Amino acid sequence: LPTPHNRWVMALAAAGAGAFFAKTAGGDSAALGICAAAAGIGQFVRSLFQTIGLTRASVTFLSAFCSGLVATVGIRLGLTQTTAATLLGSVIFTVPGVLLINGFLDLTTERHLIVGSEKLLLALFLFLLVTTAIAAVDALL
Repeated sequence: LPTPHNRWVMALAAAGAGAFFAKTAGGDSAALGICAAAAGIGQFVRSLFQTIGLTRASVTFLSAFCSGLVATVGIRLGLTQTTAATLLGSVIFTVPGVLLINGFLDLTTERHLIVGSEKLLLALFLFLLVTTAIAAVDALL
């Protein structure tokens, strides 16, 4: 289903989520700013890729790559010393939260074991794509 929210509102929400997650994970003030920029840009790029009809896996990888690129540039420039918090906060918007929740709920009933397993495997695959995107950015820079 198409999102009921404006592309800019979604980017702003992702920026806030990234910044707050980085701060919660022990990031400094610079990490907060870097994550806000990285997650906002990543979500904006994500919405653009979704409108042109790319697959979910491609959209996840490319948006995580863009966010990871912004975060890694900030880290390499020496703007922050909290690398882990910055990288995690930059891609937090890609976490398939609803998919994980529904997958675990489906596993609690016998009738939906297969569907729940599929959802959890898809979530695991998306996490793998995000990890690969961050590793690819780190290898490039």
